[in-house]
Amino acid sequence: MEEFKRLLKRLAEEDREFLRGVLLEAIGDSGAEELVETLLRSPRARARLAAELAAMITIPLNVATKDDIKALEAKMATKEDLQRFATKEDLERFATKEDIKRLEERMATKDDLKALETRMATKEDLERFATKEDIRRLENRMATKEQFESLAISVEEMAREFVEWFLKQRGIVCSAQRLLLDEEYEFDVYCAAGDVAVLGEAKVRCGPNDVERVVARVEEAVRRWPDKFPGRVAKVLYCQLAAPKAVEKARELGVWLIETRRELTPLQL
Repeated sequence: MEEFKRLLKRLAEEDREFLRGVLLEAIGDSGAEELVETLLRSPRARARLAAELAAMITIPLNVATKDDIKALEAKMATKEDLQRFATKEDLERFATKEDIKRLEERMATKDDLKALETRMATKEDLERFATKEDIRRLENRMATKEQFESLAISVEEMAREFVEWFLKQRGIVCSAQRLLLDEEYEFDVYCAAGDVAVLGEAKVRCGPNDVERVVARVEEAVRRWPDKFPGRVAKVLYCQLAAPKAVEKARELGVWLIETRRELTPLQL
């Protein structure tokens, strides 16, 4: 702005020849030279003429240049840019802080995942499990429920037959049968003759616990139903295979232990 002011002052005060040339060229008449000289003698006229001339050729300072417009275009968003902006509807679809908080509450934490890992089976664990083929082979080797029931009945029948036979060898004749006292107390072998009764159970295999169980059950039955056992009662356990410790326990507790066709412990009456 200061530079522009200095230019106007120079035109008004010093460049008389420049103003004279401009006026003569504008008028285009050599006879007007005297008139131009008269005008330029007045400082006021020269200042007015310089001001008018400057107004015609000066670009307003507040007008943007082409470079200004180009720089502005580079900084302004285009129509395509504006189309890429999110709309109100787009923003409504964004997750809020409350949405994220609810999601965090439902998501598993590191501790949850660690606890789950300790409960989950690893590949090595699964490899130790039985496969379908393993189970099928085991089923082929295992007895069915019907086979077990048939075997149990067979063992019970054999137990009654051999108890009868061994008692007959001692001069005691009786008919061995099953005895049902109530839902809890049922005995596989019951043979009574006069004041003597033999009471007990039959097993495929027997161990010391089976011997103790027979003793406890027989003694409880005698205590609860004394009218059914008025005389002496012998405890008997028949099995097809007896463990060595079962023999020891039977001898200790006075149980008549029979293994298939032989007596392992004596009958105590």
